[in-house]
Amino acid sequence: MTGRADFWTSGDWNAVCFECGRKRKGATLKKNWQGYYVCAEHWEPRQPQDFVRSVPDVITPPWAQPPSDVFTALCTLESSSAVADVGVASCARAGWVWNEFIGAEVPTPTFSTFAIADIAVADVAIVDFVG
Repeated sequence: MTGRADFWTSGDWNAVCFECGRKRKGATLKKNWQGYYVCAEHWEPRQPQDFVRSVPDVITPPWAQPPSDVFTALCTLESSSAVADVGVASCARAGWVWNEFIGAEVPTPTFSTFAIADIAVADVAIVDFVG
């Protein structure tokens, strides 16, 4: 039985459509965007949405600086307290208790005249403990 492509043409050959599998002449097949040869009925252009490019998302900050190896402690009324779990090590003063923060059950120290001018910023170097 002879088919659609069963005739002789000089310089042409028989080929099969990748989509439908029918025998065609090689000159009538077209290469699609995926690289396969298909007949004219099954040829389709590439989807234009394949060429859409988004705007690059810049997620880095505009500038950055290296971390400092110096810790600056700020002494406040709470951190100057001598009560455990309340005072900060470099800011705590022996005998100092802030009554508004702790409560009425702690006695007021004799030297309760704590001047705001005594609060200072102390530079404390970070030390790594190995052990």
